[in-house]
Amino acid sequence: AGPGARVDNLWRGKIEQRRIFPIVFSLEGCGGGHERKLEDFILDEAQNTFALREDKPLAVYPEEHLARLFLREHQKALENDLRSFLADKRLMRGLGRFEFDELIGALKRPEAQRDAGRVLMAFYRHKKFRPDVPTERGERMSRAVRDILDAGYTGVFIAIDEMSEYLRRSQFTSDDE
Repeated sequence: AGPGARVDNLWRGKIEQRRIFPIVFSLEGCGGGHERKLEDFILDEAQNTFALREDKPLAVYPEEHLARLFLREHQKALENDLRSFLADKRLMRGLGRFEFDELIGALKRPEAQRDAGRVLMAFYRHKKFRPDVPTERGERMSRAVRDILDAGYTGVFIAIDEMSEYLRRSQFTSDDE
């Protein structure tokens, strides 16, 4: 291309036809006392960006995936069992209090899905069901990327500011690396 060519001009034609999903955030002041791993920061920012760009939620936590699975496939078959579970104070110890209709409403609202999903997790454990939802770090990241790509994006770009400060102070250095 010659010495006067700019790098951005060389690559512009190759990427301008692509739709890249940006995950851009800063970790300034994070690490040390936080009980969150790097994956949690990335997934939370991906979820927030996806909601802004696509005007729909991106499930990134197991409770959110379980809420969608229950509403899509299990609600009718397990309704009576779930009502009994919610009414049993012994089984609900340590969980949020929901009536059946309140729980279904909470499962449909993105801001309440995690709390309602914890109740569903306890219910599924009680029933000895093992739903197919991503729980491990790699599964969660892979599923989020797959959902982003399914929304019409051709790639994901992650830019993290203040990474060195975070890694210096993080309790989860080996996991984060």
